[in-house]
Amino acid sequence: MDTLHSDNKFLDFKLFVLPETKKGVAARTYQLFILVNANEYDEASQDLLQKIIGAMKLDLEKDVLVAELEGNENLDANSIRYKTLLSFGLSTKRVGIHYPLKKYQLLKKEEQQFLLADVLPKIAADRNLKGMLWNVLKDLK
Repeated sequence: MDTLHSDNKFLDFKLFVLPETKKGVAARTYQLFILVNANEYDEASQDLLQKIIGAMKLDLEKDVLVAELEGNENLDANSIRYKTLLSFGLSTKRVGIHYPLKKYQLLKKEEQQFLLADVLPKIAADRNLKGMLWNVLKDLK
């Protein structure tokens, strides 16, 4: 099916485009789906995120999907299969998740888990936030 593109302003926000999957092939389930603010996702943030993923013993290539959202971009998280959603500084409402989340408190709903944290640069600069994040990450299943 072809996608129709238009220059008019039908939507008042940008959509994050997911990589396409082949027809007839089930999309994989990610262990971890990570949301980051693209404006605050620099090289130091990427390094910290890689350390977090490594400490969780996950493979960045096969277990993790990272979505960098800019400005007013939105995404339908219901179109992605994942076990845990970890959002660094972004409201989960931008991805269609409307659960009441508090920072650094793990929320489990059915077979999924949700965690909201500060932006990566803030965590990198604050030892207490690193500790809080690590304590919660240890509870992920």
